[in-house]
Amino acid sequence: PMASAALQLIRTDPTLTPFTATFDITGHAAPDYAARVIAWLDAAFAGGAVAVKIWKEVGLGIRDASGRFVLPDDPVFDPIYAHLARRGKPLHAHLSEPIDAWLPLDPASPHHGYYSTNPQWHLHGKPEYPSHAAIIAARDNILRKHPTLVVLAAHLGRLAHALAGIAR
Repeated sequence: PMASAALQLIRTDPTLTPFTATFDITGHAAPDYAARVIAWLDAAFAGGAVAVKIWKEVGLGIRDASGRFVLPDDPVFDPIYAHLARRGKPLHAHLSEPIDAWLPLDPASPHHGYYSTNPQWHLHGKPEYPSHAAIIAARDNILRKHPTLVVLAAHLGRLAHALAGIAR
């Protein structure tokens, strides 16, 4: 629905900024998953999309058949990332949560208001979730596996707490 709305807006006014597409992550276990996503994205590019965005649900939301969280560097996404690199389309990676999600609630934290009212995303004391470091390592592994893929890391790559990490 959102992609259709964006396409309709571009058709109505071609001077609008092209949009960033996304793709369905819930069907990741299907044997033809990557081919279906690639076809979907190619249609979105033909309609004006200039990039692709993945969200924090990749790493913190979807799970495989064994219950393990599917991280952003999971091999199921490799054909998609390779296709984006070949097409010259950037991946906008909106991954993880700020480090404060894994720390005890702290009224002095700028994130206190959010995590105190959205406990589903406050991951402190929830060892079943991947760590912040594991998600950041998965993000970095995407870069190693796909060196020509341009990755736009949202929110300073979720390393606002570690300036040396941003610089690296």
